[in-house]
Amino acid sequence: MSSLVSNPAAEEKLKRVVQRIYDLPSFPDVIQKLQEEAESPKSTAKKMAAVMEKDQGLSAKVLKLVNSAFYSFSKPVSSLQHAITLLGYNSIRSLAMSVSVRSALNVDSDCFNADKFWDHALGVATATRQLAELGRFPLKEDAFTAGLLHDVGILLIAKYFSEEVETIGAKVAEGTSLQTAEEEVLGVDHFVLGGWLAEQWRLPPMLQVPMLRHRSVQAAPISSEDREQYPADVADVLQFVATADLIVDSIGMNHSLDGPSQMNTSFDLPEHLVACCSGTPVPEVITEFRERFEASRAFLAV
Repeated sequence: MSSLVSNPAAEEKLKRVVQRIYDLPSFPDVIQKLQEEAESPKSTAKKMAAVMEKDQGLSAKVLKLVNSAFYSFSKPVSSLQHAITLLGYNSIRSLAMSVSVRSALNVDSDCFNADKFWDHALGVATATRQLAELGRFPLKEDAFTAGLLHDVGILLIAKYFSEEVETIGAKVAEGTSLQTAEEEVLGVDHFVLGGWLAEQWRLPPMLQVPMLRHRSVQAAPISSEDREQYPADVADVLQFVATADLIVDSIGMNHSLDGPSQMNTSFDLPEHLVACCSGTPVPEVITEFRERFEASRAFLAV
């Protein structure tokens, strides 16, 4: 936990918050085993399928998603082994992880619009993968998953602090930033909580770092010290997620705790993030994003 906070006082606040999350769902063992299998040089599609088939619910959801408009294959995919052959080990692993997190953190609260949250999350995931493709980044599905989970700390707050959510929302409505409102009410923000959850679930750095840092990277370039600390692919995904989040917010697709949605007709990316579009003008990126997002909605139906 110490890697997530900057001083002992903040760590103590985090501990007090974490103590209330007594029934945090454990991450499915099958995901950890799937991760190990995907990284094994001896892995095969048959072995990967055998690991996934131990969780019938997850297997059914992944197979349904593979056959949806999310991928739009010309012929039905009838088995997990076939799906793994088509998409590759890393893509299936990331897909299974995305489905698992969404199931584990299902939120039912009158003070929180879960549908709006997941629309925003899926929008950022879709835009992150789009930017990854523009930049010829090889781990497109990992980038998608990082975008989908970037604000997962908000789900923790909504799920375990329903009374506080109402207070946080009221502060935001009065003009306080979401991060400041969370710190005032809880003592920690959703970035720290998301990073903590990622540690508990042993998620890889490519998913954990964007949870912690995407907002700070929107404000300033990644420092030279951070670049030395993060592998190059983690730094790339962090910038993709930060950029995608700004793009999605600019067209009014923010989540319910972050104030009213507003269309920004004069949107300009921060100069240090423009390169994430790989030379494509931002208006063109946004136009293509809208088209992609409609197909991506199939993910939320699974």
